[in-house]
Amino acid sequence: MIILTLLFSLCGCSTTVTDSNNLDTQKTNIDNDVSNITCNETLEKEISCTITTKGDYNKLALSFEQLLEDADLILKIKVKDTNAFVNDNGMIQTAITPTVLDVYKGVYNNEILYVNGGEMLYDEFIQNEITKKAISGHENPDGDEQYKGTYVRQIVDQQYIFNRGEEYIFFAQKRIDSGKYYSLYAYQGTFKIDNEMVKNSALNGEELLEKDICDIFNISSDVQNKKTSNLTSTVDFEFQIPEEEFVEKINNLK
Repeated sequence: MIILTLLFSLCGCSTTVTDSNNLDTQKTNIDNDVSNITCNETLEKEISCTITTKGDYNKLALSFEQLLEDADLILKIKVKDTNAFVNDNGMIQTAITPTVLDVYKGVYNNEILYVNGGEMLYDEFIQNEITKKAISGHENPDGDEQYKGTYVRQIVDQQYIFNRGEEYIFFAQKRIDSGKYYSLYAYQGTFKIDNEMVKNSALNGEELLEKDICDIFNISSDVQNKKTSNLTSTVDFEFQIPEEEFVEKINNLK
């Protein structure tokens, strides 16, 4: 499909994060790899196009304790609603309206939470003013009727796509430039709860944060080694920590 290939070749996407050490607004560059854009004629769950994106971050947490220290809010949430949009740099992000089940750090005042990536209607995505400007003069000569009513999905660093009804432990940081609460250090700050087990499949076996989490919760090195060997594919092995134990450690370390 010509139109999306041209779009993400022309569009340099970035997002803004806050460095808690100096409280200055920092920039995180997102390099879109066109080879990772797949458009399917046969739709699965109404997703016609998937974009996988890797970020180049100026700072990430090196330990679980650092993740706790740098968070302004630590919440247990159930996703009530989501609204995906294209940010000023052409990347899909998602605004999450949460039902807050517990607050482990900070004071929650009905804030909307934000994450990189998400799913939005192709029709809205392609008509977004930023998108239209990026592809002006390079439109698909065959038209885009076949994709109307379907969805575009963007996955950034394997961070979860948030859906209604799902539960997470969400580490958030307030951005100085916008005052909005984004997941802390992007993918590092979102831990999914499934059957009373906590996991974060975006972390990989070579990352210091994951190594520290595995050490703290006595997760076997065999699991870490299997994850490391699968870094180039979808992660089949991930740590799973009992929710009660995970929350207890948060309360003890914060």
